Amino acid sequence: MCYGTILWDRVQKARKLHRCEECARDIAPGQPYRTQGGRDGRELIAMKYCIKCATRLAITDNDDTDGDGCVVGDLKTIAKEHAARNGWKRFLGVMRAAKKRLLGVEAGK
Repeated sequence: MCYGTILWDRVQKARKLHRCEECARDIAPGQPYRTQGGRDGRELIAMKYCIKCATRLAITDNDDTDGDGCVVGDLKTIAKEHAARNGWKRFLGVMRAAKKRLLGVEAGK
């Protein structure tokens, strides 16, 4: 996601049908999804991500190399590059931990 000021970033359950901004899959009512919103100048931007893309986004939040709040490139490619740098086994562990954090599940359960 790319904008100046982040106003919200939360995981919630869908009350109606939404579409993921990254992969274009449907987010059905009752499914968890990540919603982010921000302001770029006078423009208000709201994004919705399915939990799979939200997990990828959570692990790529640290890939903002120039500090502008923007991660350039599609999440799938960035996630694959992350795995190539750190190894697939570690990458899968990071993905599982990120998904648990997003969904509010404790790691010990």
